[in-house]
Amino acid sequence: MPTIEENKDVWNKAESFPEAGEEWSASWGGSDMTRWHSIYPRIHLFVPTDTIFEIAPGFGRMTTYLKDICKRLIVVDMSEKCIEACRKRFADVKHISYFVDDGKSD
Repeated sequence: MPTIEENKDVWNKAESFPEAGEEWSASWGGSDMTRWHSIYPRIHLFVPTDTIFEIAPGFGRMTTYLKDICKRLIVVDMSEKCIEACRKRFADVKHISYFVDDGKSD
């Protein structure tokens, strides 16, 4: 299992996101299909809601859907690069809070 530092090294590199993370939804038919067939069935009984806490948003491929079903969205990623990409992508969305954290360090 990689260390936290090894993971940070991987996810902060440009080549880790050649398609802004969309490549990880390709087997589902894209991000929209991932949402409907993987994410939504697990959360549909709980949304809309006041607060959603998203762990490891990457470049925001699921954040784009989650932001619309809550009053407050908290996104946390260990990668500064990912959080910066989300800040830029969702700059006009005022109810998202962004944090860089590895879940273990102080």
